[in-house]
Amino acid sequence: MSTRVIQMHVLHCSYFLAMHEGGRMFISAPIAIAANIWRAPGGNLPILKSLDVGSDLWDGVDIFGRAPALTTVALITRLGSGQGNITNLRWPKIRTLVVTDSSGMVPSSSLSFAQSLGIGAALRLRLAGHVHDIPAVSPRPRICSDIQSLSLELELKASPASPSVQKLALGQIFESLTLPYLQRLGLVPKDGIQSPPVWHQEIFLDFALRSSLHKYLTHLTLHAQITDQELLECLSRLPLLEELNISERNIPLPHIPITDTLLQGLTWRPDDIPLIPRLRSLHLSSRLRFTDNTYWELVVSRVTMRRNSAGGPFTTELRCLRHVKKRKFSQKVRSSLSGLASQGDLQFVYISKG
Repeated sequence: MSTRVIQMHVLHCSYFLAMHEGGRMFISAPIAIAANIWRAPGGNLPILKSLDVGSDLWDGVDIFGRAPALTTVALITRLGSGQGNITNLRWPKIRTLVVTDSSGMVPSSSLSFAQSLGIGAALRLRLAGHVHDIPAVSPRPRICSDIQSLSLELELKASPASPSVQKLALGQIFESLTLPYLQRLGLVPKDGIQSPPVWHQEIFLDFALRSSLHKYLTHLTLHAQITDQELLECLSRLPLLEELNISERNIPLPHIPITDTLLQGLTWRPDDIPLIPRLRSLHLSSRLRFTDNTYWELVVSRVTMRRNSAGGPFTTELRCLRHVKKRKFSQKVRSSLSGLASQGDLQFVYISKG
């Protein structure tokens, strides 16, 4: 896109936004061009709702403080980029912030964006790059934020490629944060196809206690190298959890979490205090390293529990991963689950190769 075309789009922003994607702006230009372009508009941006921009285009720019409808921002950062370059953005109005940081720094300076967002906001942090050095203690003060949703998408390559280094990287991220109003937490590999991050149990449990996750967290998505026992211990600290999503895609066998041990731990028994009693939705992407009848017993127990409490139907999805060989989920159990679903107390989805 030429400089002249970009200038026309910016100077005639209202028309550009109205005619292109209903209030979304995507800007990509060399910094030398961008600085002059952004300083040119003197009016406001009344219908700008969504903005995608590289961080090096923010320098000296303050026009987005006059964008009253702006609620979604996607930002690409680089090594040395920081929040200080973003001036006069209406942070309390931002409901969704997506940050892509390819610096490989751990802990990432991009975590500081969480401090500017208000209660109810969602932060999606995509961290990638080659990790050269991870300090034993975070060099930055701990970040406290009132966001309600955090999604971490990680593609951190260690040097040397060591699970212990990857584990320390994730630990430093949790060690850097205190999120006392967090309701949704997601941890997945970047783009969903990379090697899953290595779990750091001790530091996560400290983070959960420090952030009082037992008071607010209701949704957990986990695609990480974590054992069944570690996951059960984590769930025991999250009594308000309603939705649980677990994936084993590309996870090495010693760290497969979806086992009979996990399913039995989630099974409700009338004489016991149930683990995560409010669970209403369970999604598993699995290598099927469990007994099918154990899964059946889990589902039946949760359906019964919700029926007794008038909590509505229980939802479960079982996705068999593509690399599973010589193992099929029992047709008999599938038929039984379908029969239970026909009674209205269960919503069951089975995907044979996902």
